[in-house]
Amino acid sequence: TLFRSIHALFENCNSLASVEISNLKTRNINNMKEMFFDCYSLSSVNLSSFDTSKCIELYQMFYNCNSLTSIDLSNFITSSVTNMNELFFGCNNLEYINLSNFTDTKKPSISEMFTGIAKNAVIPASCEIGPNVVIGEDVVLGENVRIMANAYLEYCTIGDGTLISPFASIGTAPQDLGYHGQKTRTVVGKNCIIKEYVTLNRATGEEGSVTKIGDKCLFMASSHVAHNCVVEDEARFEKGDTIVANLATIGGNCFVGKGAWLGGMSVYHQNLRIGEYAIISGFSASRMDIPPFCKADGRPAILHGPNTVGLKRRGFSPEERKNLREAFKLIQARTHLLSDVVKMLEEQYKDDKNVLRLAKFIKTSKRGIYLGRDSKMENVEM
Repeated sequence: TLFRSIHALFENCNSLASVEISNLKTRNINNMKEMFFDCYSLSSVNLSSFDTSKCIELYQMFYNCNSLTSIDLSNFITSSVTNMNELFFGCNNLEYINLSNFTDTKKPSISEMFTGIAKNAVIPASCEIGPNVVIGEDVVLGENVRIMANAYLEYCTIGDGTLISPFASIGTAPQDLGYHGQKTRTVVGKNCIIKEYVTLNRATGEEGSVTKIGDKCLFMASSHVAHNCVVEDEARFEKGDTIVANLATIGGNCFVGKGAWLGGMSVYHQNLRIGEYAIISGFSASRMDIPPFCKADGRPAILHGPNTVGLKRRGFSPEERKNLREAFKLIQARTHLLSDVVKMLEEQYKDDKNVLRLAKFIKTSKRGIYLGRDSKMENVEM
C-alpha cells in the first residue's frame, strides 16, 4: 500500500457480516483507528497477515462489534502503538481473544481497552452509545435510547427513546449502610431526559426491589433520586428555562406524583410523599408530605394554595380549580381538626375526584402536612 491510514475503512458498515482482507499489505500503515467502528453485524474477520509494526493508532478499532465472539490478533506487533483506548469497546459477546504478541502493555491508553459494555447487557441496534460510556452488569436498553459520552449504567432498565447525558449515573448502589449487595435495580420509563451528573440509585432491601421512574420525566443537571423512590409519569425537576433547576435531591423511599415540579436545589427527607401536580419553589426543603395540586415554598415548605397556573395548563376546568381553592382554604383555616376537615371535604365534594384525592392524601399521610404559621391564602384569580 502507498497510503498510511485506513482510518474508519469500514465505519458504520452495519450489515457487514464477514471480512476477508488477509492479503491487504499494511507494512506502512500507521493508523487503523475506528477501522470496524459500529460494524455490529460483523461476526468473522481475518487479519492474520496484518503487519502492525509501524501502527501507532488502534483507537476503537472494533468499537461496538458486538457480534464478534472470537478474534485472533496474535500477529499484531504493538511496540509502536500509542493508543489502544476502547479497542474492544462494546464487544459484549466476545468470548475468545488472542493477544499473545502484544508488547509494551504498560501504555496508559491500554487501561480502557476492554472497558465498555458487560456481556449480559441487552442493547438494541437502534441505540446510540457515545464514547467512554460504561454499561455494566444487568443493563437492558429499550429502542432508540441515546447515551452520551461518559455516562455510567448498571443494574437498570431504560425505556424507549430516553436520553442520558454525559456523566449521568444510573442504577448505581444506594447510599444506604444497610445495603449489602442485594440484586436490585433502577427502572426508567420511556422518553425521559436525564441531564448531566444526574444520579438515580438502585433500590435497597429485598432482592427484586426497584427504584422506579415513570415516562417522560425530566431530571436536570445534578439532581438526585435515592433508593426505592417512585417518580410518576411526567414529573419535572423545575422549569427548563432556569439554571437554578439543578441539584434537587430526593431521599430514599419517597413518592413523587405525576406532573409535580420540584424547584432547583430543593431537598426532600426520606419516606415523604409529594402529590400530583404540586409545584415547590427552588431552595425549599421538606420533612413532611406535600399535598397534590398545591404550591409550596420555603424551609420548611409551606402551602400557598392551589397550583393555579399549572392546573390551568393541565386542562383543569374553572369549576375544578374553584373547588380545589375552596378545599385549600378550608384546610388552612385551622378552625377544625384536620381529620374533621377531611370528612367535610369528602361530604361536600363527593362528586369531585380531585378534591377526594386531596382528602385521601391527607388522611393517609404518615409524616403529616406543614400548614405554616399563617393560614391566609394567596389572592389568585381562578
